[in-house]
Amino acid sequence: MKTALQTKENKLFLSLTILLLLTVNYIISLFIDRHLTDITAYDSLGFWLMISNFTLMTLIVIGYKKYANLKWRDLGLGKPQNWWQPILVFIGLYVAFQLFARYISPEIVKLGDRPNVSHLMSLKGNLPGLIMALVVVWITAAFLEELIFRGFLLNAIDKLLGSTKWSMWSSVVISSVIFGLIHAYQGITGILITGSVGFIFGVAFILNGRRLWPVMLMHGIIDTISFISIYQMEAL
Repeated sequence: MKTALQTKENKLFLSLTILLLLTVNYIISLFIDRHLTDITAYDSLGFWLMISNFTLMTLIVIGYKKYANLKWRDLGLGKPQNWWQPILVFIGLYVAFQLFARYISPEIVKLGDRPNVSHLMSLKGNLPGLIMALVVVWITAAFLEELIFRGFLLNAIDKLLGSTKWSMWSSVVISSVIFGLIHAYQGITGILITGSVGFIFGVAFILNGRRLWPVMLMHGIIDTISFISIYQMEAL
């Protein structure tokens, strides 16, 4: 008996779901780029557009989950098979990002201006803003972004390509390119850096048995370190 993801009709529906997801993200992001000038302006249009973007994309993913009768483990939220695998994957992620930050990211920055993160500059010396921004980023970026772009999108592309050994790694590359492009507001270096980060996350996701927990944790830690670094700029 064929599952929902194996029939032609439902592969078409999956394709349309991906298209809808990316279209919603693209359209709302156009307005976010215009209005999100300060991450701490929680009463601004830009901030609520950002929240709306994540909310709509999450609802699209949940809608497909219900349609295809998927479990949360099918989206990367399953229990670890053992205690040591996610720990080893997290350690591997940590080492990979240390090497990336030291050797690769500086070379990417040489290709153009540094990534545009002007909307985060209000965090400098702003402790209440930092705390609230960290709460927001752990929910939206660390959890929801990984659920959407690794747990759903990477797996969905793999299914559409036939779920073979080659399609698995092709889906890592394609989802990473998309992940980089949705950060186009950061400029070309931002696209290349976030795309590379997305690739590392994708590989870790696969190596961890398609479970997201170490990836979500690492994503949150990276953003936390970045935000704290901006907060401390006032003292420099």
